[in-house]
Amino acid sequence: MLPPARHGDLFDTAIATGDTAVLIDGAYHQAPALRHKEILAVMGRGVTVLGAASIGALRAAELAPYGMVGVGSIYTAYVRGDIDGDDEVAVGQAPDGAFAALTWPLVNLRHVLDLRFPRCAGGAD
Repeated sequence: MLPPARHGDLFDTAIATGDTAVLIDGAYHQAPALRHKEILAVMGRGVTVLGAASIGALRAAELAPYGMVGVGSIYTAYVRGDIDGDDEVAVGQAPDGAFAALTWPLVNLRHVLDLRFPRCAGGAD
C-alpha cells in the first residue's frame, strides 16, 4: 500500500507510458498537494490517470475535460456541483508519517447524516 499522494509522486520514473495510475488519497496540508500540471504531464506521457474517493475524485472532476477518468459517488458529486471544495475530502493526518487520520472528511459526515436523517441532509421530501 502506498501513502497518500503528494506533489512529485507522479514524476516517479517507475510510471511509464501505457501504465495506469489510480489516485485515491493525497496529502493536503502536511506536504504540497498533487498539482494539476503534474497530472496533466503524466497523462501527456501516455499514462492513464483514474481518480476516486478523495483528492483523486476532486482532481478527476477538475481534469475530466483533459482526459482524467473519475469514478465513484464523490467524483459524481463534484461533477454535479453538489460539493466543490477540497475541504470536502481533506483529512488531517498525524505528522509522524504514520498517516493516521486525525479528522473526518465532510463527505463522510454528509453521508452518515443522509443515512440517518435523509430529509435534513438534502434527501427527498
